[in-house]
Amino acid sequence: MRAFHRYVHRFLFTITSAAVILFLAFGLFLFYDRSTRINSDTLRDELGFINVLIRSVHDHARLGNRESLEAMNKAAEEARRALPPRFFDSGTETFLHQLADSPSEEELRAAVTELGGIARRISASYYENREQSRLVFIGFGLSMMVLVGILLALALRFHLEHTRYVGRGAKLLESLERILNFESENIDFSPRWLEEEELLRQVEGIAAAHRSNRELAEHRVYGTLEAFIPRMREILSHSVPCDRLAVAFVDTAGHVIAESASSVLPVTHLEPGFIEELKDTSLGSILTSRKTRIINDLPRHYEEIHQSESTKLILEEGIRASITVPIEIQEIMAETTRAFVSLMERKDNETSLHIIRMSRYSYILARELAKSDSSITPMMLREILWFAPLHDIGKIGIPDRVLQKNGPLDGRERSLIEDHVNIGLSVIHSMNSGVNRIIDLELLNTAENIIASHHERFDGTGYPRGLAGKDIPVSGRIVALADVFDALTSKRPYKEAFSIDKSMGIIEAGLGSHFDPDVYAAFLKALPEIRLVYDRYKEI
Repeated sequence: MRAFHRYVHRFLFTITSAAVILFLAFGLFLFYDRSTRINSDTLRDELGFINVLIRSVHDHARLGNRESLEAMNKAAEEARRALPPRFFDSGTETFLHQLADSPSEEELRAAVTELGGIARRISASYYENREQSRLVFIGFGLSMMVLVGILLALALRFHLEHTRYVGRGAKLLESLERILNFESENIDFSPRWLEEEELLRQVEGIAAAHRSNRELAEHRVYGTLEAFIPRMREILSHSVPCDRLAVAFVDTAGHVIAESASSVLPVTHLEPGFIEELKDTSLGSILTSRKTRIINDLPRHYEEIHQSESTKLILEEGIRASITVPIEIQEIMAETTRAFVSLMERKDNETSLHIIRMSRYSYILARELAKSDSSITPMMLREILWFAPLHDIGKIGIPDRVLQKNGPLDGRERSLIEDHVNIGLSVIHSMNSGVNRIIDLELLNTAENIIASHHERFDGTGYPRGLAGKDIPVSGRIVALADVFDALTSKRPYKEAFSIDKSMGIIEAGLGSHFDPDVYAAFLKALPEIRLVYDRYKEI
């Protein structure tokens, strides 16, 4: 397949070369024509000298006086100077000299005969020169006509090719426009030139990206990333080779947790729930820069730049290149909820350290419980960490006189306090509805479960719905224990902080009635990590 720009270059080279040849040929013709004209004029002048000499000889033969002899001698001298040597042999030269010495009548007749021969030779040369000029002119004219015709044909062909080239490009762009306007699905185009082939590749790339965007826009996601990731991988595969698409999140404790994955590979080594320290990975720079990272040679990256367990696992799956993209949509939602928590701190006696402690207690408990409870997905772990601080967000709607009362609450006041659950749910429902107007993804379901159920009791005597046992969402059971543990181990206006051991004794007394025994068992297993959080963020 030829390149159109090379065709243009060849055409311009041909036209330029032909123009140069035409110019040179015309110059040579002018030079030849001028030379021929000069030669013809010279022959005509020479013939004139001969005719003058012949007339002077005739005059002398008729008159025979001294004046006619002098005129004849003068004409002979002028002819000898003017005529080229090719017209004279030795006899003719001798003859011209004899004309100066009173030639006889016989010598005069011989002179006329000789001069007539010279005149005939000059005339023959003159007409031969004229004929050659005529033939050269005809040949040059025909050659120029042929050359100009060829140039015009080339120019016409180039014009047609250029018009077709532009028209085909416009047709290709019209095909793209129809695809962008959802009027067509495919591009019907066969490239003739390399440039058209390149343009077709670009148009197909744009069309593929548009189809992917269209599929993403038309694909409604109801639920979780687990439902969305496989479809996303399928859509991306139209334009980007994608064997595995996965999502991981980074918690506030510095862990990277594999959350969801979709793969076409026969084996999976890096599975959802895999946890690795952020410091042991190379993802820290992405969190800082918030820019996409592309690794084209993953084995070399692993051997020469950074070795991590997660990279090792995906190499074992057969992955050889990767693209890592930071996603911040749900984190923005989490930051929004933290703003609500900050507002709530101004109304309640709970401090920001309490928010940090109980959210991390909840996350540690959930992570430990996930080892034996498959319903706790990596996504739920992340959402518990982010949304546990919202458990009492409804308290922003409770009067300060009730919320900050130091003494016992009466029945009406207790009813107001318990209503904070409904207020909190109303706030979260409004946030979720706003999100759903943009994308069909329930980002705050876990937050709703935490708010609605963290005051439920395991024996069914809690509020607001009186749920019991496993009917209470696991996120609510986890946050209930974490919240009470932090309340017991923290100082309040109405009490001093209890020790961890005393607090655990109080919680143990409520097992089966207030708290889920399985959650408490996970609490015991994670107690060393719980103590680290307590020591780091305790009130001073």
